[in-house]
Amino acid sequence: MKDTTLNKIVMWYKVKELSGKMNKTQIGKSLGIHRDTVRSYLSMTLEEYESSNICNRSYKKKLQSYSDYVLKELKLYPFLSSPQIHDHLKECFPDLPEISERTVYNFVESIRDEYKIPKTAEFLPRQTMQMPLSAYGEDAQVDFGEKLILNEHGRYVRIYFFAIVLCRSRYKFIYLQTTPFTTESTVYAHSLAFQYFGGMPKRIIYDQDKVLLKSENLGDLLMTSGFKSFTEQSGFEVTFCRKQDPQSKGKVENVVKYVKNNFLKGRTYRGIEGLNEEVLGWLERTGNGKKHAATRLVPAEEFKIESAYLLPYSRIIESPQNRMKPYTVRKDNTIAFRGCFYSLPLGSYKMPGCKVLVEIADDFLNLYDESTGKQIASHQISPIKGVLVQNTDHRRIKSDSLKEMEEKVLSIFDYDEKTSLYLDLLHRDKPRYYRDNLQVILKKMLQYDLSTRKQALNKCIDAQVYHAGIMNEIAGTLDKKGDAAISFSLPIGSVKNLRDYDMTPVKSDLRTYQNLLP
Repeated sequence: MKDTTLNKIVMWYKVKELSGKMNKTQIGKSLGIHRDTVRSYLSMTLEEYESSNICNRSYKKKLQSYSDYVLKELKLYPFLSSPQIHDHLKECFPDLPEISERTVYNFVESIRDEYKIPKTAEFLPRQTMQMPLSAYGEDAQVDFGEKLILNEHGRYVRIYFFAIVLCRSRYKFIYLQTTPFTTESTVYAHSLAFQYFGGMPKRIIYDQDKVLLKSENLGDLLMTSGFKSFTEQSGFEVTFCRKQDPQSKGKVENVVKYVKNNFLKGRTYRGIEGLNEEVLGWLERTGNGKKHAATRLVPAEEFKIESAYLLPYSRIIESPQNRMKPYTVRKDNTIAFRGCFYSLPLGSYKMPGCKVLVEIADDFLNLYDESTGKQIASHQISPIKGVLVQNTDHRRIKSDSLKEMEEKVLSIFDYDEKTSLYLDLLHRDKPRYYRDNLQVILKKMLQYDLSTRKQALNKCIDAQVYHAGIMNEIAGTLDKKGDAAISFSLPIGSVKNLRDYDMTPVKSDLRTYQNLLP
């Protein structure tokens, strides 16, 4: 008896065994077979099943003759996706039959399963070593974070926060506000932190952030005048990490995640003063009050030792006066400021009444997106009235390339194999609106956890629905009610069979038109 036939008979026994405990749908999900297959198995005795076509027939995979090539590719490059394998097959085998992306995906997955070739990252992870503990009072790390939370009226409010952690004791301080941090508000947050600690460390490690640095030239870093003045007067040493090197300040990176996922997650915004009071309570109870996962020590207890090693700090804390103010964006993508017009990137004007946030720093006018808090422009303030101060680069359409957007989408689904398949099918189904769909995915899907995002994507693939808005609705339903609540039909116009993609439209004979024309 062939192994395939034996496996099918074993499956028949499993279906019969489960039939007394589960319904057909549950059996199908448990064994990974269709409900109709379960019904067929239950309708036959073992003798009938063994003599039926179901038991004896075998299918040859369409790509079976290419299995050696695919296996070789996966062994050499285990990070390849099924669309990439499909493209390589087309390139190397001009006579490759017309097949769907789903067929290629299933075949590649079967090869991976059979030969135990998991999908891996393209590059090996960076090799790191654990550093020895810092001396008490020696180092601290600083970083910024942001997160959307709901207010009492059910609307989202973007919260920006400053985080600092003493490296030895892991004692933390957090300061929150509703506007992006400027140099002045960053200095204020430092002062509050030093007051909270009762002193300051000898050295603080930072990212190369725009609120702290005004330029960088092959390692020569120039701090903004406000921050440079603050550090010189305070007396602590400043160290900046290399760009895109989060491992060099991993302690505060973990603090930022901790604040987002433990303190801010699920919290209702009732005012920024109240939120800053709540975070102090959270620090006492949890952030500094519970055992640290790495050191297995309580930061508050360790801080009693470290506090004696901190440098004194006696500056008077001054609340920042230069709050960012909203300015209306004109239709020509400029703002009017003190009798002059200052340009914004093309596309900044979205609707009547839209605004940007304006900050005055030294002799410069810094402009920030009101919704994201990201800096979008910076101009030197003109002493002459009535002129247009323009950055010629603002005439260009600044947006992520499709490749960059695709990479971001892949990253939020943890580079799952099915995401590549979905993007390929989405592009085929809606080539004109592909970018719009990617933008919706990036904007909407991040509010859900990874498991919910993946479930929603899988349901869209199974139902052959290629629409980011529907994916978001599915994710929302899954997030609130769970998997059992999902039930929807294909929208009118959806492709019901992937083979429909391979149809060639009928072409009119040019001679027909030539005969009609005089």
